[in-house]
Amino acid sequence: MNYTVSSKNQIECTLIQTVRYACGYLIVELSNVQRVLIILKESSRELRRLSKYFRAGSNDSGGWTWS
Repeated sequence: MNYTVSSKNQIECTLIQTVRYACGYLIVELSNVQRVLIILKESSRELRRLSKYFRAGSNDSGGWTWS
């Protein structure tokens, strides 16, 4: 009986560790996603600023040319 209880405790302990690890992993991933979103926002702001200096080229490939 004691063996069953101890193995149950081990299973619970393992589950708790797994949940903690998963939560930590999710928090890290979410912070990475947040960082990427911030970078994208900054990049789009920079692209809008740069697009004032560029205009679409008249050639068929749609390349960028200096205005």
